[in-house]
Amino acid sequence: MMKSIPESTATIDEQLARLQRPTVQLLNPGMDAEETRRRFDANGLQLGGELAALYGWHDGTNVAPGVVLDDAHLIPGFYLMSVDEAFRTFEELKKLNVNRSWLPILTNGGGDFSFVDCSKPDIQPIFNVRFEQDVHRMQFLSIRDMLATFAEAYEQGVFFLDDGWLEMDDDAYWELARTLNPEADYWTH
Repeated sequence: MMKSIPESTATIDEQLARLQRPTVQLLNPGMDAEETRRRFDANGLQLGGELAALYGWHDGTNVAPGVVLDDAHLIPGFYLMSVDEAFRTFEELKKLNVNRSWLPILTNGGGDFSFVDCSKPDIQPIFNVRFEQDVHRMQFLSIRDMLATFAEAYEQGVFFLDDGWLEMDDDAYWELARTLNPEADYWTH
């Protein structure tokens, strides 16, 4: 059974601290639920309860000039975008005809994103977007599933440090993600 959002976020925080990741100091405090709702409403997007919980946990990562991206990574290769950064990117991506209900929440800082579909508040799946690809596949059915997968990967040692860098066992992560997220077609291609 998948962990709840509070269980997953606590596990992720504990594992980042255990690994002595600089991410712990770079994660922003959570955003007030009313402020988060106001921001989403102003941009015409639906704020689901799980997405509100994500930004209530941490309003993304402080990726100021000079921060080494690996230090900011929540998972290997990706950091959690703040609401401000997500909406700035959202505005830029409108020019590229990206689905207008998709908000980026994770990025590698180089053009790869995970987007949450904010067209409905009750079902908000996560999609992987690489602009050089025409098909964008679902990674996770929900924020809860995404965070539970991350937490499990940390607990199983699939995410680990190698010479101070946050790394992963790619094969083990794909197998774990495929097992925990059978509805998500990203992990089967």
